[in-house]
Amino acid sequence: MKNTVLFLFFVFYGISCFSQDTIYYNNKKEKLDSKKEAYRYKIKTINPTDTTKYSIRTYSMSHVLRSERNYYHFKSKDKEKRYKDGSKRSWYKTGQLKHEENYKLNKLDGPMLSYWEDGTLRREASYQNDKLLTGKCYTKEGIDTLFYSPQEKPTYKGGIKKLYNFLGTELIYPKASKKKKSQGRVITHFIVGKDGHISDIKIIKSSGDPLLDKEAIRVIEKMPKWDPGKRNGKPVKVKYTLPIVFKLNSDE
Repeated sequence: MKNTVLFLFFVFYGISCFSQDTIYYNNKKEKLDSKKEAYRYKIKTINPTDTTKYSIRTYSMSHVLRSERNYYHFKSKDKEKRYKDGSKRSWYKTGQLKHEENYKLNKLDGPMLSYWEDGTLRREASYQNDKLLTGKCYTKEGIDTLFYSPQEKPTYKGGIKKLYNFLGTELIYPKASKKKKSQGRVITHFIVGKDGHISDIKIIKSSGDPLLDKEAIRVIEKMPKWDPGKRNGKPVKVKYTLPIVFKLNSDE
């Protein structure tokens, strides 16, 4: 009887301390209600000693671990935020470790290591408070080569000042919005393709005036090609968020 009680205690303790949620996704990264037709699944595990921290592990449907990320979740009455905090790792389909980096409250902090599929070191770097301290890259043969950032964000050709100049020149304040003194910030979301073209433009937060929202989309559609984002030196599609502010002058 005593052994049975102890066994039940450990079972209950394990379940309560290692709370987990399993979420299934299709190949378009859309959530599914069940594992039927799922392409991958994620398991969220809450830290047993600190419930503000948790990890998310992503698996293929053949149960091969593909990535692991650690987070710190901050919540209060007026705000809720999630920060990358701790290690972030990814694996090849073979199970070989592909990449590892470390964070402190959303900022790179500590060693960063990447590997080729055969396990040979591809990159080694060190960061502190999001700043690169040292870095080296290697070929598959182990030869020291030119260092490049593992991830580069897409950029408007000419930089952020050119982007603001473009917006300032091209944006036309709708007459109806100006007449009713409508102002606001439109938060847009779009994809910068491998070739720099803009696509899938969406409003993720409206200004409250449909005419202002429509004008923001029109101008983004008119943008020239960007310099694409890169991962390990190769162009990749990247999601980009751009806020556009409509503000009237005091004399309008």
